[in-house]
Amino acid sequence: MKKEVRLYIEGAATSAEAAKLRAGFRVLLDSLYQLAQQKGFRFHPPITCGGGDEAYKDFKSACNRHKDAMIFLLVDAEKTVLEGLGPWAHLKCDSLGLDDSHCHLMAQTMEAWLIADKEALADFYQKDFNRNALPQNPRVEEIPKKDLFDGLRNATAKTTKGRYHKTQHAPEILKRLNVAKVRKAAPHCDRLFQTLTEKMT
Repeated sequence: MKKEVRLYIEGAATSAEAAKLRAGFRVLLDSLYQLAQQKGFRFHPPITCGGGDEAYKDFKSACNRHKDAMIFLLVDAEKTVLEGLGPWAHLKCDSLGLDDSHCHLMAQTMEAWLIADKEALADFYQKDFNRNALPQNPRVEEIPKKDLFDGLRNATAKTTKGRYHKTQHAPEILKRLNVAKVRKAAPHCDRLFQTLTEKMT
């Protein structure tokens, strides 16, 4: 039997919106799925779970139900991650006896990954997208959550798709992201790819 990899992600849990979000993450993580296939692992399709608390509960339940699987959690950090502070400590939740390699953060929220690739945003929104309205700090994980959302909404206000909407727009933007660019701008994203790569090799 193939060793299974399961990734539990904060985001829409049910409905068509959830299906779109799972599809977006599947494209974003495609290089890891390809690696899994090469190395003989079964990488379960991305599992979106609702809010961060729900994702943790689903992760915790999976640890009990899928004893032989490698299980990982990916949630929004929601605020600045202090240097030297591990993800479990940052979240202030029970690690279930697992080391930090099982816990990953979108710092400070998934939208930081989106603005790491302004070309992908421009490609999605097209005409009247105002990239100058986005936060300009290249260290995207330092940008507060409010500033990320305000910047995205202002940059997209005059586009035909309308202001940035997380569940309606993010899945398609995820598919367009240049992974290398996002990993370079967001160390926690890079850590996710590095960790899963190491676990499968």
